Amino acid sequence: MVHHSVSIGVVLSGDGATTVDSMLRAADVALYQAKQDGRNTMRLFHPDMQARVDVRSALEGRLRKGFADELLHVCYQAQVDADGRLMSAEALMRWNERDGSSVPPGDFIQVAEESGFIHTLGGWSLRTACEQMVKWRGRLPEGFRVAVNLSAPEFTRPDFPQRVLNMLAQTGAHGSELRLEITERTVVQDLRATVERMRLLMKHGIEFSLDDFGSGNSSLTFLQKLPVHEVKIDQSYVRRILHHPSDAAIVRAILAMCNALDLRVVAEGVETHEQWTRLLDDGCRHFQGFLFGRPQMSTPDPMTLVAARKVV
Repeated sequence: MVHHSVSIGVVLSGDGATTVDSMLRAADVALYQAKQDGRNTMRLFHPDMQARVDVRSALEGRLRKGFADELLHVCYQAQVDADGRLMSAEALMRWNERDGSSVPPGDFIQVAEESGFIHTLGGWSLRTACEQMVKWRGRLPEGFRVAVNLSAPEFTRPDFPQRVLNMLAQTGAHGSELRLEITERTVVQDLRATVERMRLLMKHGIEFSLDDFGSGNSSLTFLQKLPVHEVKIDQSYVRRILHHPSDAAIVRAILAMCNALDLRVVAEGVETHEQWTRLLDDGCRHFQGFLFGRPQMSTPDPMTLVAARKVV
């Protein structure tokens, strides 16, 4: 049995001066909005839609030029254990303009995904991280890995596993030095295919982390069926843990659930000693955030990723 769904963009003729071409372009913009709103729906064209498309198109052009001009960089943020000792690092994309301003990743990553440019950015980010791992080799704590974020379009690309393995071979990096971070949005698209891809890459020593856990449609099914090694508590919960009992309860529940499933848990966005102490009391043993170190450009000594101040 085959099931179909349809997304429709509608534009109404104005005073008769509108050309066929302009109406088709407007209908296409409305169709794009319908797809953005979840598909299988209809949207009526409004000039505001065109304005948003124009802004997005301009940002995409800036992004492509910024990448060509080497204004994008990969930075590394420390992940530490309960004693504040370096255990891993996360590779993070940053875009800094020549005038010193920066473009938030939340803005340009979405544009990159929608335009397909994410495949170029993702490949570059993975290669840069792999090359850095090789440079750091021999100066790292035992079991150290660099975590690289994956978008849904990257992970679901048919040749993605082979692209990762080719990158390891080309750079000389080992799978045992790499951790790939996926999100719930990636998982929910096709759970069976996700598991197959993960197991294929795990055979080469690569670990997987479920990023931003709790920010989407969190499900115990994901943790039961996905061969992940690590779960990262979304920073929004960490930010509110001291002042909102419901968020504190969710953090404790995630920790208890992951402990029962023998999964490592990393709390993201830890910025204060008070947050860190509460998380320690609740049983969390791995952390990431400004309290321990801000994202840094490539450094010869990975130990400098951890802030110089004492955190214990």
